[in-house]
Amino acid sequence: MFEIKYEIFEDDVEELRVMDLLTFDKEYNQIYGSFTLTVGGHDFIPYPPDVS
Repeated sequence: MFEIKYEIFEDDVEELRVMDLLTFDKEYNQIYGSFTLTVGGHDFIPYPPDVS
């Protein structure tokens, strides 16, 4: 079993929260953020890695 955890960049969260579905489908073809793959309860390094 695996799980993909996706984190949307903070700058985009509020804009996406109030946007309707038709606008989202029309104007967004990519959303940037990081993701972590979890396999068998083990989290692999997030991509892209946090370098701060």
